[in-house]
Amino acid sequence: MKGAMNNRNQRTLLQEKLFMSSSPIPVWLLTEKGVAFADIPTYPKGRMVDFCIIGSAKCGTTSLDEDLSHHPRVFCCRPKEPHYFSSEILLKRGEEWYTGLYAEAGVDQICGEASTSYTRWPLVAGTAERMFRANPRMKLIYIVRNPVDRVQSELLQTVKYLKNVVGVDLRHLPLDDVFEKMENPASPYYSAIAETSKYENQIVEFERFFPKNQILILTQGEFRKKPEETMRRVQNFLGIGPNPRPLETVPRNVTSDFFKKTAHEQTADRLRDHPLYPLAHKILPRSLKSKILSNLARPADPATRHLSKDLRRQLEAEFESYNKIFERRIGLPWAEW
Repeated sequence: MKGAMNNRNQRTLLQEKLFMSSSPIPVWLLTEKGVAFADIPTYPKGRMVDFCIIGSAKCGTTSLDEDLSHHPRVFCCRPKEPHYFSSEILLKRGEEWYTGLYAEAGVDQICGEASTSYTRWPLVAGTAERMFRANPRMKLIYIVRNPVDRVQSELLQTVKYLKNVVGVDLRHLPLDDVFEKMENPASPYYSAIAETSKYENQIVEFERFFPKNQILILTQGEFRKKPEETMRRVQNFLGIGPNPRPLETVPRNVTSDFFKKTAHEQTADRLRDHPLYPLAHKILPRSLKSKILSNLARPADPATRHLSKDLRRQLEAEFESYNKIFERRIGLPWAEW
């Protein structure tokens, strides 16, 4: 997108090679050990899922999945996102392999998963039809949030992912530059981040196959303002009733925790040459060491944590027409999502 900050002199030749290459494996299937789920065998007597949390990424899907997994009448796939219906490499393993992920579900439990790649149309096409053919009665839950905030959050998540899994460190780059890289279709890590925030386009793909009464649309704002009421809507939608042992709803998969840890690590690296560091590291309690590191940590460049005002305005303009349609669909202005 024009207007994104350009800072190519900061990029190494290795990073340029990585980002301009192509990869047959989707970014969401890569792990530190290779391809996710590659080592999971086929288990017999499995079951097809009854519901899927289809997205959107960075909108609270992990928290909802975790909460549902503790309900006695729900069996959730682990890991949370099998990406079966959106990945050719896993589709080749066959339906028996996928249903085997739920072989341990009880007879009185419903089965579900939460692959956010299912709402990355048009990058991932045909997902809705494959899911409908697998189970025409499948129920779908779709969570959204302020679309520009979602883009920013996913970019930060991508920076975290690239550092921890791929070994590419972009933490020093302005987030606008990260956006420019991620939105390049030639990048092996391209995941249609902007298109994913066009919620109307995503849900229409599913409505081509699934009746509206099998789709529940929620907002992150509703979970924050009315967590108990919103969870009851989910439970009623799935037909499972309230959890007799409800959990306290807390944010999960919080990207900011990664950057806080990064700041601590960088500060600790600076202090290691101090003659008193070994002694302090040995005798001080962990809580005090964490407090000291927080106080001494250098503030991060805001440009590496936030989109610029110019890019935010460009994205707001790009999303405007889609937001208006989606506002009418759910009856809430996009600023409250």
